[in-house]
Amino acid sequence: MKYLLIPLLILTFLLGSVNYEESQPIERGAENEKYYSVLYLATFKPHLTSKNHRKEYANLYLKGNTSIFQWYGIRKQDSIQLHRKLENEDVSKYYSLEQYAIEFYNNQLTYYDNIGYDEYEYKEKINHQWKLGDKSKNIAGYNCKNAFVDYGGRSWEAWYTLEIPINAGPYKFKGLPGLIIKITDSTYSYDFEVTEIKNKKKLILKKTYHEMSDKDRYQTNRSSFNLLKHRFKSMSFNERISYMNRNKEANQEVVFTDENGNEASFRDIKFSKTLNLIEIDHESK
Repeated sequence: MKYLLIPLLILTFLLGSVNYEESQPIERGAENEKYYSVLYLATFKPHLTSKNHRKEYANLYLKGNTSIFQWYGIRKQDSIQLHRKLENEDVSKYYSLEQYAIEFYNNQLTYYDNIGYDEYEYKEKINHQWKLGDKSKNIAGYNCKNAFVDYGGRSWEAWYTLEIPINAGPYKFKGLPGLIIKITDSTYSYDFEVTEIKNKKKLILKKTYHEMSDKDRYQTNRSSFNLLKHRFKSMSFNERISYMNRNKEANQEVVFTDENGNEASFRDIKFSKTLNLIEIDHESK
């Protein structure tokens, strides 16, 4: 997989989206007994200085209180790797800026993500304190009501529909009496909106492929992971390559230089002021 990392990192500066065909209306009733495939169009601004928002599709697969949220391109790559090795053309075709997957069971999630060559995993209990609003509007053909929540250092407005009374939504959002059709943060940096909902006879409600075994995957917590991710994404291209090629077994510390040319360890590098990750509450720590 290492030979794929350089083209992957170069592609992080490119914009793109995936075309996805429209679906037929879903069947109503017995929601907890059905598998759902929900497609969201994510519109987001990874850097504050970005002139345009990036657009990518993401899948939410669920049944009852069990679900997985994963980027469309990464889900496709996982499916390919179950049968054969990824090739460069696969990575180009199904490229996604984000790599993470989120599995939910009841109100506990397991978050999977990559930083360089390393895989990370953490668990998190979710108990969003929603404030229900008094507005209504039609979105994607569904009658929706609004609600508000603070999470990850951002304030969000969600639109959910009682026409699909299931407790689910994109990313880490759930806890409303209906499916979240649209959710947007107050700075308009991140937005998820439904483009397709289907009933399925069967779906795999977990991440389908891991590069590393469970014992080799780093176990961490949300705060520590977000801090590390922010630092990694703040590095220059050459700094990322040096970090990924460090000798982990010897606990090698990679040395970089700061903006003044002075030697600085990885943990002391100043954060990029323009980086605009979806969770930003770690920045003040």
